[in-house]
Amino acid sequence: MGLNYGFLKPGETEILGRVQKWSELVSAVPEGDDFKWPAPTDVSEENQRIIIKDAERTFVGKKQREILIQVLTAAIHRFNDYQQGLGYVTSFLLLFLEEKTTLSILTRLNSSEKYIPNYWKHEAVGFATDAYVFEHLLQIHFPKVAAHLKAIWPETYCQKWFVGFSIHVLPFASLFPFFEQLFQKGYTFLFEFALSLVEHVEEELLKTPASDSPAIYAILRLDPKLPLVTQELAASIVEKAAAYEDKLKDVDYAKIRKEVYESKLKARLEAAKRSFAESDSEDESEEEAGEECQICNEKVPEMFCKTCQVLLCEECHEEEGGKHKKSHKISTDWEEINELTAAMEKLKT
Repeated sequence: MGLNYGFLKPGETEILGRVQKWSELVSAVPEGDDFKWPAPTDVSEENQRIIIKDAERTFVGKKQREILIQVLTAAIHRFNDYQQGLGYVTSFLLLFLEEKTTLSILTRLNSSEKYIPNYWKHEAVGFATDAYVFEHLLQIHFPKVAAHLKAIWPETYCQKWFVGFSIHVLPFASLFPFFEQLFQKGYTFLFEFALSLVEHVEEELLKTPASDSPAIYAILRLDPKLPLVTQELAASIVEKAAAYEDKLKDVDYAKIRKEVYESKLKARLEAAKRSFAESDSEDESEEEAGEECQICNEKVPEMFCKTCQVLLCEECHEEEGGKHKKSHKISTDWEEINELTAAMEKLKT
């Protein structure tokens, strides 16, 4: 609610009427009367632990937490996987919609090729592929920015736009039209929005040193602490995203997805699978540490702190958890990170 800025007011009824149309926009299929909510034990203990923590971080009230856990349990049971962006979107929808309607919208978003299949997964290959599709589009429309960001993996800055639907990026006044355009157009709107955002912050990005990745991330997620970030800027980004619809109308997304997967992701994913296979005989806690942020032990790591010598996600970096501080020297170059972590393992042995 920190991005509400008075947009949602107590007793507001107009917004509720607006949100009630979202199910129709996505062609969600309501659940039958015989729908049964799964029990917590119908999902893995690990997923239970994660969604309970996510609920505790999201809502203050016990009842709201219980409802979120119930819907997320049903979503995990249905989708067979979980990614934190699913938690963000679910919690936002539950501010306005009943549980069954929320689940039917989530199901449509997760299953239809029009929207984001393979985004809300622990190994979100679909999202990662589309992040590189965006990098490809960025090279065409904003080549200077693309060159400036070449050392940063696009998954790390596209995640909040694509997976989390900009819930932690846009003020609520702009988030509602974002959702409505996404629900109407599908995934293509995500690329239109992302290009519009880059257009609006291009000057600020180019004058920020490429090596200062925290500052780069702050700009790309529209950190409200930055002087250039205003509600007017956010509104303009969403409004002018429509200008890219015509510019992108001839894009062959299926072809580009195949190309970027083969050139950018395939080798990396296969190397990761080999690494995990080789570590099967190792202690489980050591294996998990390699897959997760080593501060929160939950999220996918997005950088390496050279000072603390740990892998960490963006949120833990921003929150300065424990001994880690934002002023520490970090790396987002995964070739370098792999070399650093390999060197650390050798020292241990």
